[in-house]
Amino acid sequence: MIRALLAVVLAAALLSATLPAVESGAADRTASALDREVSRIERAGASLLAADDPGGSRVLSVSLLRGRSSPPKSTP
Repeated sequence: MIRALLAVVLAAALLSATLPAVESGAADRTASALDREVSRIERAGASLLAADDPGGSRVLSVSLLRGRSSPPKSTP
C-alpha cells in the first residue's frame, strides 16, 4: 500500500515538474512556425515588387495552426 502511494506521489511530482517545460516548448514551436510564415509572406511580397509585372499576381496560401497539431509543412 505504501509503495503504491509513493509511486503516485512520485508520478505527480514528476508531472508537475515537467509540465511547464512542455508548455514552453509548445509555445516556442508555435512562435517559430508563425515567424516562418511571416518570412514566407515577406519574401513573396519582395519577389512581386522586384518583378514589377503590372498584370502579375501570385497566390499565397496561409494556414493557421489549430490546437496542438504539428507545424505546417513548407512547400518551395
